[in-house]
Amino acid sequence: HFDTCSIKNSFAYETSKTTYVKAKENCYLFKTSDITNSSFQNVFFIIPKTYFATLLLTVNSQILKVQYNNKIGYVSVDSVVKVDFVPSVPILAGATFDIAEMSGTQIRYSPNVEVNDNVLSIIPAGTININYIASVYGAIPTGGNSNVWFYATYSPVNDPTSVYEGYVYSEKTTNLRGLVDNSEGLETNIPEDVVENNDDFTGYSMNQTVKIVLIVLICIPVVLVFVLLLVGNRKKKIEKDDNNFDSSTFVDDKKDYYYKKSNTEFEHQNKIRKVNDLKGKKLARKNDFFAKFISENSNKPNFPTYEVIDDDDLL
Repeated sequence: HFDTCSIKNSFAYETSKTTYVKAKENCYLFKTSDITNSSFQNVFFIIPKTYFATLLLTVNSQILKVQYNNKIGYVSVDSVVKVDFVPSVPILAGATFDIAEMSGTQIRYSPNVEVNDNVLSIIPAGTININYIASVYGAIPTGGNSNVWFYATYSPVNDPTSVYEGYVYSEKTTNLRGLVDNSEGLETNIPEDVVENNDDFTGYSMNQTVKIVLIVLICIPVVLVFVLLLVGNRKKKIEKDDNNFDSSTFVDDKKDYYYKKSNTEFEHQNKIRKVNDLKGKKLARKNDFFAKFISENSNKPNFPTYEVIDDDDLL
């Protein structure tokens, strides 16, 4: 019982440690670690874009060892991106094609008709629903125009228990269907950076929303620093003006002003009302309107004189 539990726990641990990489366009699955050789002799097929391969080993900063479907090979770091989840549909499933009605074809061990001993099985004309796995660039047959081959699995109608897996020339096929992109993990775009160490392949590109948020977060401190500098400079200017202002002079002038004002009002309100209040005060004569009519040597007023006319008629 202990051994059974240990095996189950070990399996669960290994499952949780499984890491996947998402294929970008033209993700070649190489047979060897020589990823510079892209000839069909060194390539299994091109992993369908947006689907996932299991990461087995980081060979170096440029090469990863992976498994797609039942094929183990190598991919370039630049052709995939690591994801942090387990995809529900890791490989393309449900894609099929038919064989043209006019003539049959073969499913081969390699995408090359020049080699006669690489035929796995004959596929009769009009065969339908052959399982499509991926595509690859192979040799162009005599009379052909395309170098595209389909990597597929085929079971003969008369022998359904037999399954042949190999290459079928694309110009002998028709009605390819079911090629849909996998939308899992589309929020994480394909990165341009490469592996930095041999322990793990890392690197994610950010979507547009994350980029905008980061830009805003970066700009906020810059704006705050600018505002603080502006407020600080204004505060320093006010303090400088306050230091240059002579407050004592202002206070003295203010006191003197109210002192003079209060004394004036006091004098106006407290006129001289008693004789004793005249003591010590210098008196001055006011200009009298009637002074011109009084002689300086007489207390009698000067009346105007008229010319005497001796005329009895005046009486």
